[in-house]
Amino acid sequence: MPMGKNKKIQKPPSKIKQKTLSVKSSQPKETLPAIDTTTPILRFKYLDPGRYTIHDLTREQLESFLRFTDRIHESTWAEVYTDKGIRYQQIDRGYLRKSLRKISNIPTDVNVFELRVDGSFRVFAFRDTRYCFLIWFDPKHEIFPM
Repeated sequence: MPMGKNKKIQKPPSKIKQKTLSVKSSQPKETLPAIDTTTPILRFKYLDPGRYTIHDLTREQLESFLRFTDRIHESTWAEVYTDKGIRYQQIDRGYLRKSLRKISNIPTDVNVFELRVDGSFRVFAFRDTRYCFLIWFDPKHEIFPM
């Protein structure tokens, strides 16, 4: 189809503008995990079978955990890191060394963190790419109390 004399073909922009996410955190920048816009996927592969298991949870705690999983699956990793309700907190691996040694299949180079399910209920996990591997369910906030 021939084009009219007065019509111009628009060229696509040569540079694509990218938005930069800004994160406010009390943690120093060097310890903040890389910003990520993917949705976390919860995995249960590395759960400690010996203690702080899902079997120890009450019905109310299980319901809280299910609400928490919905919230996580509706968030990006960047939102998980900064959400004041979830309260992402990286844990010094030295503090958990004895406990982690009992779980033989956990990689030795992971950074363990805790996430708040609700009130005092926490879960401990580590991240590998998109996946959030759960380790412990801590409904009484006993593993790493504040």
